[in-house]
Amino acid sequence: MRQSLVEHTAKVFVNGGPLSQHIRNYECRPQQQIMAQAVAKCLSRGKHLLIEAGTGVGKTYSYLAPILLSGQRVIISTGTKNLQEQLVAKDLPALTQMLSLPRDVALLKGRGNYLCQWQLMEQLQASSSLDAQVLDDLLRIHQWQTSSLDGDLDSLQWVSEHSKARDLVRSRADGCQGQRCDYYQACFTRKARAKACEAKLVVVNHHLLLAEHKQVHSDVEPWLPNVDAIVLDEAHQLPDLLARHFARTFSMVKCQQLLNQLAYLGQTQLSDTRALTTCVHAAALSLAAWQQLLIEHYANGNSVNWRHYLASRAICTQMGQLQQQLVQLTELLTALLVNFPELDAYVIGLDELCLDLNAFIETDDSTSAYVVDGLSGAAYAAGLATSNNTAKISLHQIPWQLGHQFQQLLTEQYGADCRLIMTSATLQMHGSLQTFASTLGFTGKYANQVEQVVLDSPFDYGRQALLCVPRQLYDVRHQQSAAQLISICQQAISAADGRTFVLFTSHAMLNQVAARLPSLVSQPVLIQGQGSKSALLDKFRQLGNAVLLGSFSFWEGVDVKGRQLSCVIIDKLPFTPPDDPLLAMKSLQLQLQGQDPFTQLAVPLAAMKLKQGVGRLIRDSRDQGALILCDHRIVNRPYGGALLAALPPMRRTRDLQQALDFLQKI
Repeated sequence: MRQSLVEHTAKVFVNGGPLSQHIRNYECRPQQQIMAQAVAKCLSRGKHLLIEAGTGVGKTYSYLAPILLSGQRVIISTGTKNLQEQLVAKDLPALTQMLSLPRDVALLKGRGNYLCQWQLMEQLQASSSLDAQVLDDLLRIHQWQTSSLDGDLDSLQWVSEHSKARDLVRSRADGCQGQRCDYYQACFTRKARAKACEAKLVVVNHHLLLAEHKQVHSDVEPWLPNVDAIVLDEAHQLPDLLARHFARTFSMVKCQQLLNQLAYLGQTQLSDTRALTTCVHAAALSLAAWQQLLIEHYANGNSVNWRHYLASRAICTQMGQLQQQLVQLTELLTALLVNFPELDAYVIGLDELCLDLNAFIETDDSTSAYVVDGLSGAAYAAGLATSNNTAKISLHQIPWQLGHQFQQLLTEQYGADCRLIMTSATLQMHGSLQTFASTLGFTGKYANQVEQVVLDSPFDYGRQALLCVPRQLYDVRHQQSAAQLISICQQAISAADGRTFVLFTSHAMLNQVAARLPSLVSQPVLIQGQGSKSALLDKFRQLGNAVLLGSFSFWEGVDVKGRQLSCVIIDKLPFTPPDDPLLAMKSLQLQLQGQDPFTQLAVPLAAMKLKQGVGRLIRDSRDQGALILCDHRIVNRPYGGALLAALPPMRRTRDLQQALDFLQKI
C-alpha cells in the first residue's frame, strides 16, 4: 500500500531514519516531527498553515523534508538574505543527499542584487566625472564580472559594501532596455530569472515574491511558474512588507534620480533637445523647494500625519507645480519616442511618479492612511548644513485593510489551490496567533482556511542561558551610555575570549562602538559593512574567538552553533522609532478604535524583535551562553514585564560579574 506524504515524512525524523543516519548526535525532537507532519498535511491539499516554531525546533528541515518528498513545485520565500543563502548553500544540499533525492533548486534575488553590464559600461565611459575611489571600484567590478557566473554583487568581495560604485551599476527596472539592450543575452538578471522559471524549487525573499505581483511594463519574461505551495519563512516580517507593498509611495530620491538620468540624456544623447534640459532643471528646482518647505513645516512641530502638511497652501502649490512639470516632461519624451524608442522606460517612470504624486494631492482618508517619512533625518541634516542633496523623504499612502488585498494577491497570482505555509519563531502577539492571522486576511470566510500551531522551543534555557541586565546602567539617551556600553563589551569579550555578537538598534551607536572597541580588545572584531553578511559570518565561525558588531540584519536569519558564539550583547530595547510611517499608520488606526498604540502595538513589536535577537544565542541543545541587555527599562518600566515574558525562561541576574564568571566557565 502506498504511503501517504504524512507517513513518509514521519519516518524521516525518527531514530533510525535518514536524518539520524547522517547527522552526528542527532536528536529526535517531538516538536520537529509535529511541524513536519503539519506541513505534509498542508501539502496534501489541507488548509493553509500558520506555525510558530520556537528556536531549536528545526523548522527549516521540518518544511524542506515534506516538500522534497512530495515532488511538488514550491517557492520558498525568506525574510533575510542570510537564510536565503543558508538554504541554498547548506540545508538543501545536505537534505537532498540524506534523502537520496535530486536537487533542482534555483536561488533568485531582487534585480538590484545583480550587476547591470550596460550601467557598468555607461559609468566607465563617463569616468572623467567620477571620484577616483569610485572609478577604482568600477574597474575592480569590471574585472570581477569577466569571471562571475551569476553577477551577484553579494559575492563581490573586492569592493566595500558601502561603495557608491555598487549603486551605480546595480540592475534597475527604470532605464532597463529589455530585449533592446546590447547585453540582453548576457544579462545576469535575465539568466537568473530564466533558471528560476525552470526549477522545481525556487528560493527567493519576501520583497521579490511580492514584487512579482507588481511586475508590469517589463520585457523580461515572468520568472515565477505556477506552483503548488509557497513557504513564507521568517513570516513575522510580512505585515510590514505587505504595507509597503500595497502602499503607493512618492520618493524624492527616486524622483531626483530619474531627473538626473534625464539631465544626462539632455547633455549626451539628446543634446539637440534644449527643451528637455529646461524642463528637467525646472522640475529639479520645484522638487528642492517642496523638500525645503516640508522640512521647515516638520521643524515647526508637525507629526508624520500627511494631513498636517496638506493644510499648508505653500506646500500644496509647490506640489502642483512639480506635478505639472513632470507631466510636461512625460509629454516631451513621448513625442521623442518615434526616433528614440529606448526612452520608453523613462516615460513609464515619469508616468508612475505622476500617479504617485497625485495620490497625495487627491486623498481619501476612508480607505488609506497618509504618512510622510524621513523628515526627522532630513531636518537633522539640514540643521547641520551637511548637504544640499535631495533628502530621503517619502510619502506613503497605505491601505487600512491589507488582509483583503493579500488574499486577492494569493488568488490572482497563484490560484486558489496554492497552499501557503507561514512560519517563524515570533508570530504571537498578546499570546495568540490570531492577530497575525487577521492581519493577513484570515478572517470572515477565510478564518477556517488556516490551521494555527504553536510549538515551544525544546531547549532547556534555565540550564543553558543566563540573562543579565547590569545594575547602574545609564539611560540610553545619556551622553555616557556609549562609553558604558563599550566598557561592558570589553569586559564580556575578555571573559568569553571573543565569541560574542554585539547587536545594535542603530547604525549611529554601532559606529561609535566600532570606532573604539577594536583597539581595546585582543580578539578580532568584525564590523557590519566590511564585507557581505555571509562572508562575515563565515569568518566569525572560522576564527573561533571573534567579535561581530551588527545591526538589525544580524538579529535574525543567523545560525551559529557551538562554542563560537557564547555571548550576545544588545545595546537597547528595539522599539520602532515613533516617526516610522508604518508604526504611525497603525497607531492612528488604534487611536481611532480608542486603544493605546504604545501598549497594544509598540511594546508587542519590540517584544517580537527582542525575541529574535535573543534567539541568536542558543542554537543547539549543547549550547550555553549569556545575554547582556544594556537597557534598564526592561526592569524599571511598567512595560518591562511584558518584554521579559516574551523571552525564553533564562536565569536572570543584575550582577554583571556573575555573567562574566559564567562566560569564563563555558
